[in-house]
Amino acid sequence: MDYFMGAIRPRNAALLVAASALCIALASLGSVDSVPYALFCAAFYPPLILNAVIDGRTQLLVRRWTHIAGVVALAHMFYPLVLQLFESRTTPSPNAIYEGLTRCCGLSLMINSCVLGVFTLLYLFTGGRAMGAGDLRLLWVLGIWHTPQSVQAFILAITFAVVGQGVFASVLWVRKRVGRKSRLPFGPALVIASIIVTFALPIIS
Repeated sequence: MDYFMGAIRPRNAALLVAASALCIALASLGSVDSVPYALFCAAFYPPLILNAVIDGRTQLLVRRWTHIAGVVALAHMFYPLVLQLFESRTTPSPNAIYEGLTRCCGLSLMINSCVLGVFTLLYLFTGGRAMGAGDLRLLWVLGIWHTPQSVQAFILAITFAVVGQGVFASVLWVRKRVGRKSRLPFGPALVIASIIVTFALPIIS
């Protein structure tokens, strides 16, 4: 399988990942000043940025890059809980794990699960016409990533992505670059919106 779908050369892809990882890490340290968080960001966003470039050129999201980001997102979500259990030096029970996860991100986990459920039903009922399977996978990964941040982070990211995509599509339509029934890749809008929320929200709040 071609993991770049012919959209970008492997060497250019490696340079893009390395450069984006460095920029993301520095931006993370500037906004939050936490080394573990900066490392998570530097591992999470480069595969998604690469995938956004591929999606923009081919209208396809490569499953492998989304899955890599998903593993990082899960590690990011459970990191505070694992750290807390490690520091307590006790054998964790299922009850303790559940209570710790609820304390870390209970409300946002519940809300994000409902939002993702709505998008999953939308995908199933429309047969993938409203959004592709790759977009749905990407939404789930972003939902997991934004869950520990705040209740509104994921919803803001989706809102920015939809509004930005709408403005972009309108500009293209006015300039007669696309027709009314043309399909535009949604992955780049989601990734850009997620990056904006990740770095802007800590500064604003």
